[in-house]
Amino acid sequence: MPPHKARKAAARSAIVVLARNWFQFLKDQGAQNIALPVTVLFALLIRWCVGLHGYSGMGTPPLYGDYEAQRHWMEITVHLSPSQWYFYDLEYWGLDYPPLTAFQSWICGIVATYINPSWVALGESRGIETHASKLFMRASALVLEFLVYVPAVVLLFQSRRVQMSWVARQTAIFSVLIQP
Repeated sequence: MPPHKARKAAARSAIVVLARNWFQFLKDQGAQNIALPVTVLFALLIRWCVGLHGYSGMGTPPLYGDYEAQRHWMEITVHLSPSQWYFYDLEYWGLDYPPLTAFQSWICGIVATYINPSWVALGESRGIETHASKLFMRASALVLEFLVYVPAVVLLFQSRRVQMSWVARQTAIFSVLIQP
């Protein structure tokens, strides 16, 4: 195994051991009820910190990268009929995700329109990278993740079909949720 992969694997193992020891400590102290809220808050902190960094294509015309693709999809879905979503200006970040994701973009675009319509102005907002628009995009991703993904992970590991100890279950939830 190459040295950089070995270091990553060792770091992941250390995090899992620390998490397991933390959850065992909580169990020993009779404080299991704070495990899930602390895990969720820690996952939120990690995601927010990751979101503070740049992104592919940041400030690089003409396509501006992944952020612009997501923003443009909100623009398309808010201003065009669903029959046009997958055919509008395909060379500039044409919508290529499944319909459920397109409807997610539509909902986020509607919210963006209420906050600041210039963020999703059809044809006029290309390349917009204001602090406020980036904050909205990052916050909307976090909100959606915590409304859909986090409950799904928790329900999966807390289901009766998953046979594991309380410490192992909490460690598994933690390990999945801290992946940004």
